[in-house]
Amino acid sequence: VLVAPGYSAGRVAEYWSTVLRPVTIFVQPGLILIQQDNSWSTVAWAWTRLFWALAVWAVFGGAIVRMAAVEFALDRRIRVRAALEFALSKFLAFFTAPLLPVVGIGFFWSLGLLGGLVGWIPGVGEPIVGVFWFFALLFGFVMALILIGLTVGWPLMHATIGTEATDSFDGFQRSFS
Repeated sequence: VLVAPGYSAGRVAEYWSTVLRPVTIFVQPGLILIQQDNSWSTVAWAWTRLFWALAVWAVFGGAIVRMAAVEFALDRRIRVRAALEFALSKFLAFFTAPLLPVVGIGFFWSLGLLGGLVGWIPGVGEPIVGVFWFFALLFGFVMALILIGLTVGWPLMHATIGTEATDSFDGFQRSFS
């Protein structure tokens, strides 16, 4: 890490931990969810924390995006109340847009799971899985692409919905474009 003159490494680390704090709000529960041997209460806590973060971002992030979009496009300001009303009217779109890629990952994971279950069929399962092994690689590749797109594009989902007043699928589609 390059440190500018006059800045200590600790101060730079403190700066970056502050900048990346919103990302950690989503990453920490996600890491808990993919770990093995978690109790039901730990998994429930992680899902609750993740959904709460999405709900807060849907309301306040949607209002901030709407205020910025109106100010940029029309060169006038709107009231905070009007922006919050807009965000609440589009709450479902703001909330579900980041969840659409997760549903896609779950779909391809389920297909891989079904392929693994085919492998348990005595006698014929292993040869079938051996012949169609490339599907597991393809599913993994597609899940990695979806995850990369989600990581890079999730802020654009909110920007699209707040600017265009569209639905969650449009926000998802434009962020991946």
